Amino acid sequence: TLSDDLREPALNGSLGQSERRVSLRSFYAFDQLRSQLGAERAAHLLFGESAGAAILDALSIGSLG
Repeated sequence: TLSDDLREPALNGSLGQSERRVSLRSFYAFDQLRSQLGAERAAHLLFGESAGAAILDALSIGSLG
């Protein structure tokens, strides 16, 4: 049920290195919140300022994992 643009990054991010791993549940929450608050605000609320910025960067270049 994830948006198309998050499916591959969510799979890669949930299977990545343990210190950089992001749960699928977090991706679902991000997907829901970004439609209401925008991607930047949703990422910062869910992942924190530093990790949120890194996730947005990774999503923009398609290399989460």
